[in-house]
Amino acid sequence: MPLLTDLARRQLTRLELALVAMVFGALVYGGHQRLDALGAQAEEVALQVTINNLRTALLVEALVAHAQGDIARIPALAGSDPMQLMQTGPRHPLLGPAEPGAPPRRHLGTLHDADPAAVDGGLWYFDGDRRELVYRVRHAHYFESEAEGPARVRLRVEVADGEGVHGVRLRTLDAYRWNL
Repeated sequence: MPLLTDLARRQLTRLELALVAMVFGALVYGGHQRLDALGAQAEEVALQVTINNLRTALLVEALVAHAQGDIARIPALAGSDPMQLMQTGPRHPLLGPAEPGAPPRRHLGTLHDADPAAVDGGLWYFDGDRRELVYRVRHAHYFESEAEGPARVRLRVEVADGEGVHGVRLRTLDAYRWNL
């Protein structure tokens, strides 16, 4: 006499199938969460690299102006869109102005009456009214900021005498942190 009837075997097979589906679902869910966290880490690094590149471009622009004896153009950097320096590069003392390059990747340009909520995550734009460079965070659930509204990083070019190279700096307007 068989230990399990055909009916019992079919029910056991369904139970096994349900168990396999639950384990598979848990693995997929865990893998998705981990990939999302890795995406947020990559976004954090890319943001910091871009900010460092912008600061370097501003410093190079100020140093070239000093080298050319044309420090009068440095105050014009205040409130400017530093992404434009990434596009054109500094004015070289011997070669003259740099040739215009490709627009900075994922930079929408200057927006007026900008609504941060209307801008997709992962994009940069220059708020022409506030004179701020803004990055909209894609992985907002891993991000905290003092800024009201959608997750974003706001930056402004400032120039002050007696500070650094003629005081040119890219200031972060709101403290923020990533929770990874």
